[in-house]
Amino acid sequence: MEHKVIYPEVRIKEIFEENKDRWKLELVCPDGLENKVATPNLNRPGLLFAGFEKIFLYERIQIIGETEYLYLLSFHDKEQRKAIDRFVKYSFPGVFIAKNLDPPSYLMEKLCEKKIPLIKTPLSTTPFMNALYLYLSLRLAPFCIIHGTLVDVYGVGILFTGRSGIGKSECAVDLVARGHRLVADDGIKIIKHPDEFLIGRCASEKIYFNPYVEIRGIGIIDILSMYGIRAVRNVKRIDMEIKLIDWSENIDYERTGLKEYKEEVMGVELPCVILPLNPGKNIAVLVEIVALDYLLKKEGYHSAKHLSEILKKEIMEKKKEIDFYKEVE
Repeated sequence: MEHKVIYPEVRIKEIFEENKDRWKLELVCPDGLENKVATPNLNRPGLLFAGFEKIFLYERIQIIGETEYLYLLSFHDKEQRKAIDRFVKYSFPGVFIAKNLDPPSYLMEKLCEKKIPLIKTPLSTTPFMNALYLYLSLRLAPFCIIHGTLVDVYGVGILFTGRSGIGKSECAVDLVARGHRLVADDGIKIIKHPDEFLIGRCASEKIYFNPYVEIRGIGIIDILSMYGIRAVRNVKRIDMEIKLIDWSENIDYERTGLKEYKEEVMGVELPCVILPLNPGKNIAVLVEIVALDYLLKKEGYHSAKHLSEILKKEIMEKKKEIDFYKEVE
């Protein structure tokens, strides 16, 4: 599945505005809020303050915790200024200071002069760094937009793909009516998580919390209003793909399940089931079977392989029996 991969950008201003209430952020130096952040990784500049400049990760957001703060304060005025000058000669996106510590006035002055934003938070250093790293990892994660439908079936995130009008939305509504949950229909935003798995959500920010479905001949259906909060969810890990195709007598479809197909999305492989459609076939029930089979495989039980082993044993026993009678004769 080839789609254009988008690599998003994040600015310090967005980090501040989206998290100011959650992390109780206070803007100390407001200049440079348009600075871009290129990586979710963070850096603590303690070694730089000590004079070690050989490896300084200046492209990262800098975090000043209590250790760096107390180390700066331990310097005499002249040494402190030299350490700060050594720090601000690099162009980094911004500085966060933990535990609501009051930064030295010279540091504030130089950061404002260099147009590097300084933001305070009352959170402890390690919990704040963990939260900021997780936020940046998801905000900077590459993503693509695809045409499809994403449904949570028994906890399995199933991405439906196929030609326009083949019945993806109708299948989703049928599954919702059976107690499963719709994540998004039509435009799906697929995000590649840093831990090498895929997350799916609605591509439109305006209907992110309330997915709609278009049914040909009926129109737009508001799933949340019709079925309630139990029928929808905002985001879901994508576990597998079901590719809906038109039935054709000329195609040799998989009949045993021993051959497993994979589909690659942004370098991540997804198990893929190709499901042919013809009149009278109950797709929702088949999708439930696919989801349950996926869960069994995760637990180590493969139905087709299990039956294959039984048949092999039976054949071997029959062969031994035939060989035995041949020897007797």
